[in-house]
Amino acid sequence: MNQKFLKLLGGNEAYYPRALETQFARVFNKLLELWETKQAEHYLQDLMMNTRGGTRKGFPPEVASEIFRLANYYNDLHDLDKPLDVWAADRDVVHSQVAKVDYKFTSKGFLQAVEDGDTELAVRLIDGGTNLNIRDERNWTPLIIAAAAGHQEIVLHLLMASVPLDVRDLQGYSALHWAAFNGHAKIVKLLLRHGHEVDVHSHDGWTPLMMAARHGSFLICALLIEQGADVNAQNKDGMSALHKAVIKGHAQVVKLLLSRNADPDAKNNSGTLTIDMALAAGNEEVIELLRLA
Repeated sequence: MNQKFLKLLGGNEAYYPRALETQFARVFNKLLELWETKQAEHYLQDLMMNTRGGTRKGFPPEVASEIFRLANYYNDLHDLDKPLDVWAADRDVVHSQVAKVDYKFTSKGFLQAVEDGDTELAVRLIDGGTNLNIRDERNWTPLIIAAAAGHQEIVLHLLMASVPLDVRDLQGYSALHWAAFNGHAKIVKLLLRHGHEVDVHSHDGWTPLMMAARHGSFLICALLIEQGADVNAQNKDGMSALHKAVIKGHAQVVKLLLSRNADPDAKNNSGTLTIDMALAAGNEEVIELLRLA
């Protein structure tokens, strides 16, 4: 632990960027060099933009979290956030700021900002004490909305604000279900790292692994299995992740599931065998994989 940096952080080890120091020494040293200058603000902003990835590789979630914490600490230290602080600033000023981007300062406006991926506004409201557990007509919370839409920065800020992970929509689907369903691997990883239950079941018995298998998301299936997902779980119709992948012809996912001990002989509630599902779907590669299993 760099004692100079720790001293600059007021001795508060909770803000110390251990992962950043270990994995990105050059960035760590640059930040240490700039910390007491006005350039630090711009450097932190650039680093936060880099958590989005884009044409640049981006930071892993644990490093991104440290960068956001450092930025918040720096802004508090230098009082840079005062004009944007929805509770410290005059309420009329805040309403004016929000109106400029065509959002009303309401719960509905917050949900819309999250759905649209308006990170700046969403984070402003998150940091300002907005109710983070409000729900829309689908019973979706901001976390479910952001996870389903693939808005990684907003998901990260919500997780840093310690929003509940065990929330469900009207059908019993969670944020992890929707991230897996829509192929957002980085968000799946974030949710799992923050303790989301890997085998959460919807009201109809669907697990995130079933959702990912149905859509052929190999990486997400691998992530979920690595975290202990039950490859042989079945929903209320007796359908497993393997059944879903077989029907859709996702050969690589089928191969992955079989290699992790998915049962090739499992039947659904109608008594249909996995091989019969494959024959009906007509994917020769999948049929061959099952015959060799």
